[in-house]
Amino acid sequence: MKKLIFPLALFLVIFVSACSNASSGFKEITPDDAVAAFQDAGLEAENPTEMTKDDWSNEI
Repeated sequence: MKKLIFPLALFLVIFVSACSNASSGFKEITPDDAVAAFQDAGLEAENPTEMTKDDWSNEI
């Protein structure tokens, strides 16, 4: 039983820290943010749309 305590505690610490988004300090990026970044870089981008299965699927 004692052999399981340290790995379990380590797993829980890693799991909780990986799932914690509040302390990460990163802003959630929206499609509008991505379009603005492309436009700021001089690239053409407008009207983001939701991807469908046809856009990303390899199925025929």
